[in-house]
Amino acid sequence: MTDDEFYRAAEKALDEFFRPQNEKILRELTNNFLAEVFRKIPGVTNVTKIGEKFLIVTYILERIKYVEATEQIWIVQFNNNSVAQLRKAIETYGASMGILLTTGERTQALESACKKLAADMNIPVYIIAGVEVAKFIQHYGLDLLVWKER
Repeated sequence: MTDDEFYRAAEKALDEFFRPQNEKILRELTNNFLAEVFRKIPGVTNVTKIGEKFLIVTYILERIKYVEATEQIWIVQFNNNSVAQLRKAIETYGASMGILLTTGERTQALESACKKLAADMNIPVYIIAGVEVAKFIQHYGLDLLVWKER
């Protein structure tokens, strides 16, 4: 076995060993980070993490003579059945709006599924995808990304 083959085999073995732990850590960091970003949006009154994939964000839409109208937004990270998961979350927790957030690109199938979900549930369903995620984080959570000297 050559040195290159040895190093490739070792790298593959280490990757296979650490991948589950790394994916779990990345999921936790991502969800916690997104929760912090949503907490910085003006009007947000509560951000709750539900399980590994969902965040619920409650915010004040308007104030009319001491009456606060609130919306609940469910955020789900994209995978093969994200739209179905978002539907279940909306039904289970009575959300009045949904957002599917993915670092992947928008596809026609995803757009169509979200439009169908919005029509079926009679609520707005939005997609934040690809570079929009970076812009969203840059707008609301840039200070969370910037290293500060202590």
